[in-house]
Amino acid sequence: MPIFVRKLLALKQRGLIEYGTLGSEYTQALYRRWVGKTEPADEPLLGTDDIQSLADLGNSFEIMRQTRIVPVDTSDFAFVLPRLIPVLPLAAAVMPVGDIVKVSSN
Repeated sequence: MPIFVRKLLALKQRGLIEYGTLGSEYTQALYRRWVGKTEPADEPLLGTDDIQSLADLGNSFEIMRQTRIVPVDTSDFAFVLPRLIPVLPLAAAVMPVGDIVKVSSN
């Protein structure tokens, strides 16, 4: 397994744990403040930044969840490959295919 895959996997797992813990604590505090009313709310719910902060935290967690441990996806090739095909004859004219094969095998 390439070293970057192990590193990305470790970072993803750590991020999910950290953002998950933060999200859980924030959600519980939000519930206590606005639903459970265990803390007196000095400001009205309308206009507070609490809900937007929760949405931002949820978006951050989703980005962490979608982090790929392999930085290249097969769909990336579907985007690049059609753009490379027209260039191949030009590349073959500039550098013979035999030389390209020799270079790649060394």
